[in-house]
Amino acid sequence: VVRPASPCVAAGSGRVRCSTGAPEGVAEQALAQGDQADLTLASGDEPFLVRTWPMTLKAQYDAAPWTVVLIRPQAIVRAPIAGFERDFWLVVLFAGLIAAWLSVTQVRRQLRPLEALTVATSQLAEGRFDTRVEVHSNDEFRTLGNAFNDLSTELQRQFAELEAFNLGTLSALARAIDAKSSWTA
Repeated sequence: VVRPASPCVAAGSGRVRCSTGAPEGVAEQALAQGDQADLTLASGDEPFLVRTWPMTLKAQYDAAPWTVVLIRPQAIVRAPIAGFERDFWLVVLFAGLIAAWLSVTQVRRQLRPLEALTVATSQLAEGRFDTRVEVHSNDEFRTLGNAFNDLSTELQRQFAELEAFNLGTLSALARAIDAKSSWTA
């Protein structure tokens, strides 16, 4: 049963008047605690949030002060907070999933150039000096890819020179042997 806030008023004489639906005895318990208090009191098994405050009537009506007591079931007061807690954790979960997805996407994007460089390095180690790396990012991986391509080109040039030098050395050695030997002269 959903109940709205139930107001009660205690006149200076101590007599308590409550609206219909106010839980029995809760207003008296609150008044026994003193003026201007925020309390949690129970009636049966149901907890209630209670607020009391004095209302001075002496200046305008020359009457003893009254105490106003507002009583509301705790479940009703806390229901919006429970809905907020559920929504809050759903938003946190959703934001965490989005952050994780963005992180994985970013890491994969960063790993692609590294994978290409790793494959190209293996090919270069096998002696395929015409290997080139295509890096389409505008960061340090592009610089690294360009440096790798320059290295590959330079190694290809140097190995070609070395091969020509070796062939020339072997040819010169063969001619020297041929010229010196009476059998091959």
